[in-house]
Amino acid sequence: MANVAPVHQGTQQLVYGSNNWSATVVGTTPAYLDARAWTIASGYAFGDSDVRSATRVALIGQTAADNLFGVDDPLGKTIRIRQSPFVIIGVLGKKGQNLDGRDQDDTLIIPLTTAQRKVFGTPFAGSVRLIMVQATSAEAMPAVEKKHDRPAPPAASPARRAGQ
Repeated sequence: MANVAPVHQGTQQLVYGSNNWSATVVGTTPAYLDARAWTIASGYAFGDSDVRSATRVALIGQTAADNLFGVDDPLGKTIRIRQSPFVIIGVLGKKGQNLDGRDQDDTLIIPLTTAQRKVFGTPFAGSVRLIMVQATSAEAMPAVEKKHDRPAPPAASPARRAGQ
């Protein structure tokens, strides 16, 4: 495996001054940028210390930046998510649409622990929604998938479903 990154994401309202914009907020670790081959166009990425400290910093995609800041440079500006302030430390390089047709640049990436504690809340400490795994090559994918694929839990028997 080349990279492994836990992810907790969802859609949130981003606020800057009188501007509001709904975007995908991704809580993750620094390895996510490498796993997704995402570059930083300006500024810098957050580090492991930001994840450990649940720092309120963010990397913003170009679509979200355009809609919140217009032509202004977002670096160093403070936005709010659910009344919590976040400082923009980096602007992500453009990625365009994914295979589903969603705009990948309509994104805000924050440290995983910050997402868990300040934005989404988690029912179980340390829980995540998914884990992104990047194989070292296309040829290595089947082995990585086999190693990390879990079988679905067994279905409840008809008697158990009926409460018997």
